[in-house]
Amino acid sequence: PMRSLLVDGEARVGKTSLVKEALDGDLLPSDPTIRDVRLDMYESADNLTSYIDFFETVVDRLSDDLPPAEYKSVRQQAREILRAASDAKEMRTLIKNFVRALGRKYGRPLLYIDEFQDISKSFRKADQLKTVTHPLDSGFVKYLGALVKDGYVQLLCCGRYQIQMLDAQLDWQLLKLMVPIELGALDDASATRLIEEPARDRF
Repeated sequence: PMRSLLVDGEARVGKTSLVKEALDGDLLPSDPTIRDVRLDMYESADNLTSYIDFFETVVDRLSDDLPPAEYKSVRQQAREILRAASDAKEMRTLIKNFVRALGRKYGRPLLYIDEFQDISKSFRKADQLKTVTHPLDSGFVKYLGALVKDGYVQLLCCGRYQIQMLDAQLDWQLLKLMVPIELGALDDASATRLIEEPARDRF
């Protein structure tokens, strides 16, 4: 089975292009038991401030290609489950069980999170709001790690070197669960190949 991956490097070295090519090209079509769920933390950091926000978005993306009636049913189930918990421990258990059930029915979620380091912006936003129920914080990243260890999700995180610093400073213990792929700066020839080779023979 595919392991969880971290693709990191400086800005504009081709990280996102490589990951999208892998997902859209050979990776997912060869394994129908995996369903990719794509999140861009750069775009979403201000809106994803709680466990509820995050996993409602995951369920929405996971069920995006279902028939309308089934899509509506899954979304409603998620809404009810995510708001049923009386405390944080119960909420984590409910989420885990729901993600496991979705995985068995539709395929295990592969969470592709781009610009993962910007999740720290979600932490700050949640802290500023104060009123957020079950806010995102460093414990959330550890919870993702627990879902990975239990085999309920796989992670494909893409971002800058700050991810390594945050993992160490905040004791996420996430990177030890992931295979690192580090991309350095590309010279002109490498950059050209990065663009041309995936597209060759497709047009």
